[in-house]
Amino acid sequence: MNTRGSAAIVGVAAMLTATVVLAGAVAAAGSSLHMPPTNSCGVTGAGVSSPDAVALSVQLRGPRIQLTHEAGPKVNLSTVRMMILINGTPLQFQPPIPYFAARGFRSGPFGPFNSASDGMWEPGETASLEIAQTNTPHPVVGATLSVEFRQRACVIGSVSADVQPS
Repeated sequence: MNTRGSAAIVGVAAMLTATVVLAGAVAAAGSSLHMPPTNSCGVTGAGVSSPDAVALSVQLRGPRIQLTHEAGPKVNLSTVRMMILINGTPLQFQPPIPYFAARGFRSGPFGPFNSASDGMWEPGETASLEIAQTNTPHPVVGATLSVEFRQRACVIGSVSADVQPS
């Protein structure tokens, strides 16, 4: 019996198994991260190109929104507009990031959303804010909350999740 060719077969089988397992891990991680599809802003001449897109993750506990900048370039928050929607409806009051006190939000956001920060949001950095009872619609358990960041009318990052109990 000749066993010289069996090592190659075992090696190929091991590589295929590793590829399938790795693909599954990437697919599972992709459900918690969201990178906007090809950012068309570079094509439309709006001045923002695809490299400006950022990947975000979100954790929701009642009215508290915790966002993490997962990948992409650092973001100068004074140049972006943040839009929060509940079940597709924009909040009556949107946060003017960075801020300390803003209508419709509890004072003292955390991280780069706070006006005492340097205003730069870097990969790996987490920021959070809390929607006040005076803002509508108010996030209720099970509602879908979406957050979108725009720079010069171009979406550079977005993420959605269902509101969890606080």
